Amino acid sequence: MSVPYSFAASFEADVVALLVTSEAFYNRVGIHVDPARLRDEKAQVIAAAVRDVYETVGKAPGSLSVILQRLRDEHDRGKLPAAKLAACAEYLLDAIDRGLPPVDVAAHTVADHIRRDKQQEVLDQAFTTYAERGSMAEVARKMEATENIGKVDVSFGVGLDGFAEELDSMGVQQRLPIGFQDIDSEMGGGLARGEFGFWLAGTKVGKSMALVQNAVIGLCAGMHVAVATLELDAVKWRARVIGALTGTPYQDITKFGSKSVAFERYAAMRSDPSFGLGTIVTHKFGGHQTTLPDILDWVSREEDRAKKPVDLLVIDYADKLIGRDTRESDYVQMRDVYEGIRTWAEANLRWAWSASQARRVALGDMPTINDCADSQHKVRCTDLMVGLTRHPDDDNKVSAKVLALRNGEGDGAAAGPLPNGFEFGCFVRNVAVGVEVEEALAGNGKEAKDLGIFG
Repeated sequence: MSVPYSFAASFEADVVALLVTSEAFYNRVGIHVDPARLRDEKAQVIAAAVRDVYETVGKAPGSLSVILQRLRDEHDRGKLPAAKLAACAEYLLDAIDRGLPPVDVAAHTVADHIRRDKQQEVLDQAFTTYAERGSMAEVARKMEATENIGKVDVSFGVGLDGFAEELDSMGVQQRLPIGFQDIDSEMGGGLARGEFGFWLAGTKVGKSMALVQNAVIGLCAGMHVAVATLELDAVKWRARVIGALTGTPYQDITKFGSKSVAFERYAAMRSDPSFGLGTIVTHKFGGHQTTLPDILDWVSREEDRAKKPVDLLVIDYADKLIGRDTRESDYVQMRDVYEGIRTWAEANLRWAWSASQARRVALGDMPTINDCADSQHKVRCTDLMVGLTRHPDDDNKVSAKVLALRNGEGDGAAAGPLPNGFEFGCFVRNVAVGVEVEEALAGNGKEAKDLGIFG
């Protein structure tokens, strides 16, 4: 007889509900969950139905309605009594109504539990094999597979049938501009959904300003933006965002507080549906003491709070994160950090932006792919790497160049010198909103000339 898992009853219900509703959860750990080892009979029935769907169609259901229909079919064939069908449905709905834990957190917990069980099985086999003087190769293979539980997606591959419809439903064609018109046009509109880009620049060139630019562009596109800052405090970050968003000098915002005209402009934009503004949340993390999973856990909590996904994650900036194992070199840690960001963006079909410190380069020189300060892995991990610099003779002018591009066209595309937008908190002056705000306020009897907004 199978030994039941030692899950608490409420967590077991959460696990079963995630098996039903989350393909990502099933692909990571659900395939390893043995329905017979669940304690609750309803959980066993539901988990077995999920396994049946997976083995029949090659993918997890990812839908409550699919499993309820599957159970209904079992009832119609006389294999599941009506009372048990109703109990299973109520069991799932109760778990969902209570609120399910984040997929990453639940998957980590389940993986740890299953991994310990599997390790014990492999150790028992190892002792037997050693006593019989057999080959340990198979034992080693099983131990490696055990270590990968929860880390490897075990879903089946997919074919071409229905690929066009899948692309449309995923929205992979959608692109997010980076704020340099010449570069955006050569890249087909900017960074594609599901991709990760980062800025490479020297000290004091404006990495944080460039990341504010990403956030503001996302807001203007109606997105839910999450900013994890390890550089500036959250107050300065928000001041720069609202400065760029409203075309207001951001230092005036912190200087005058609620009396700043920026808040009047922001209120006008927020109340006017034609602007279609998204939402933003900013959180300060400790530099050189925060891991990427710390930030991704926060993103999951924010999504639960807001009841909507984060479309764009901005990290200011990733070089200040640490890897899971701080005993590793910066070279290895940065590989894990940057690959982790890219994997999150790709797996969730979101955008991610960050920045990296370049080695010392002469004033006005554009950094190259060889100027990443601590790891060439960054270049290999990212989908887009854009270099930034200031004009050597005119500090008010800035330039950008695509240094590395994984997908599509635009590698080597450049823009500038252009007027900077540092006064407004962003990198390029024309990203800060101007004319649109004037038009919004015009209906309130304001004269554009009195607002001091550049056009």
